[in-house]
Amino acid sequence: MKLYQLLNKEIVLYHGYKKNENIIFSKNLVDAFLQVSSKDFFWFNIENISFMEFILNTVSPNIDECLNLEQFQDIAYIFSNIIDNKSKFTATHSRGISELAYTVSKFIGYPEDKCIKMKISGLLHDIGKLAIPSSILDKNTSLSAEEFAIIKSHVYYTKVILDRIVDISDISDWASNHHEKLNGNGYPRSLVGEQLSEECRIIGVCDIYQALTEDRPYRKGFDKEKAFFIMNNMVNENFICGKALQYLKEALTCANIPK
Repeated sequence: MKLYQLLNKEIVLYHGYKKNENIIFSKNLVDAFLQVSSKDFFWFNIENISFMEFILNTVSPNIDECLNLEQFQDIAYIFSNIIDNKSKFTATHSRGISELAYTVSKFIGYPEDKCIKMKISGLLHDIGKLAIPSSILDKNTSLSAEEFAIIKSHVYYTKVILDRIVDISDISDWASNHHEKLNGNGYPRSLVGEQLSEECRIIGVCDIYQALTEDRPYRKGFDKEKAFFIMNNMVNENFICGKALQYLKEALTCANIPK
């Protein structure tokens, strides 16, 4: 079954289960299932549950060696180049986010090791896009509902991939939550504000700023003032964290970065 069909089964399930509530199904079970299945993450798991372990075990190199943080950062740079070069429109996207995340982290006083972890999170935040067809990533017209559902899956795959690496659960969370929103309308897990750490909020803000200020197939990049105007509105709509956005503004000013 196609991913898009799975994502839209919720509508059918809602009406089907509600119709038979307290007739065939327990109301408590119906409510619990509908709550769980309302998140994209649930359907991505269903789509991949039968073969995910096999695929990961097949492609994982048989390496049992520990890397220090600097070595891991070097590898993350290599992967970021692979990720960004998958689409001609995102040649410096991950590297840009990594530098923004590092700049903000230094500005607010995180220890150097944590600043490097934030940089790595930026470098690897889109690693799941390696599973997305280039024809969708490079499309310069509006995405169909099915194509957007496929695009949304990239953060799911980012977490699946990074969770396979031991001892980087913090980096995995920071990297894979960059499309979550404070009001719960993000994806793929529909997390809400209290479930999003400061680090996740910073990566999310850096991702949006970088995306707004770089050229895309359908528009030229915005200048800093226009980008912040858009993002201020996102704060007012409870999409992104106002404090994280203020950190970014002040960090860019202190670092004298014109973009």
